[in-house]
Amino acid sequence: MCEPVVNTVRVGHPPVLPPDTYRDCALNVRMDVPAPIAAKLTARRRLPVPAMRRALRIDAGLTQADVGETLGVARESVARWEAGARTPRGEILLAYVDLLDELRSVQQ
Repeated sequence: MCEPVVNTVRVGHPPVLPPDTYRDCALNVRMDVPAPIAAKLTARRRLPVPAMRRALRIDAGLTQADVGETLGVARESVARWEAGARTPRGEILLAYVDLLDELRSVQQ
């Protein structure tokens, strides 16, 4: 499967497709992305940079252990995410992004 088609106005490029649509390079056909995959792609775009993740947690008065317990992962995993060494995946990614969004909205 190819990368998402990038919005472009240059002549000779493929037409702009809806955001959750990909183009299969081998077959040159449009493919709709299943909802669970689209949710994970959207979550990755919404995931703040590591320094912001840490700042949101600290401003909320939470420890890495608190976040890890909430998400069902080890404190060390949260430390790696905040250091930028790793990125959460799958359902954990969705839950982590939701948690960070909630922490951000509480601070505003």
